[in-house]
Amino acid sequence: MDAIVAVQARMGSSRLPGKAMLPLDGTPALVHEINRAVSVDGIDHEDVVVATSETPRDNIIAITAKDAGATVYRGSEANVIGRIANAVEEVDADIAVRLCGDNTLIDPRLPETLLDMVRKDGIEYASSKFEHTFPIGHNVDGFTRGTITRAAQDADSDHHREHVAQYFKAYQDEVTAVNVTAEEVFGSEFVESIPAFRKLRLTLDEADDYRLLSRVYEEVSYDQIVETKKAIRYIVDNNLHRINADVEQQVW
Repeated sequence: MDAIVAVQARMGSSRLPGKAMLPLDGTPALVHEINRAVSVDGIDHEDVVVATSETPRDNIIAITAKDAGATVYRGSEANVIGRIANAVEEVDADIAVRLCGDNTLIDPRLPETLLDMVRKDGIEYASSKFEHTFPIGHNVDGFTRGTITRAAQDADSDHHREHVAQYFKAYQDEVTAVNVTAEEVFGSEFVESIPAFRKLRLTLDEADDYRLLSRVYEEVSYDQIVETKKAIRYIVDNNLHRINADVEQQVW
């Protein structure tokens, strides 16, 4: 298998428990994210690997992901970097992108761009996070199999085992890494047309985020996925960004 999209998801969020299963337009948020991953060029349902934990409360994650056609890998709840590395190893993928299960408005062009980057000779890691140009909720990284395997072996703190991107931020000088900007994905004209583009919250991490996303999924027309640009324009034109503007969250 050449490339996969790994979606890390679990039920045990402290801020919004069970968020992966919250309904958006009647469908669990996790299924919407799987559909977005399938919209990535070259990715089929079996290429989407939902990496969840072995704890019983995450059985519903595994069942829902399988019903949606995705592949499921179950591993450590706390050692996320190990769980992702083992998922890549399990399906014998050469490269992967990692999505967080609460980013239900990810533009498929971002993981596409990251996969293209790590396919290039010499590039081991690509991220949207070295430079903060995207809205919150577009936190994606791509890597080779060897890179994530090495990272899982070398991560020597609970913090880095839990937060994959923060490990790579701390050790970015030890990998050949590139950054992808919002302008590369959305185009400069669109980014510049949206006030406070980088401050928009397009994630599902707090109750107010759920209020905003529920409005988007109920009121913006879509086929398989809500088009990200269309959603952003709707949010801004209708001042919906005020719903979750006061939520404080560390970007990394």
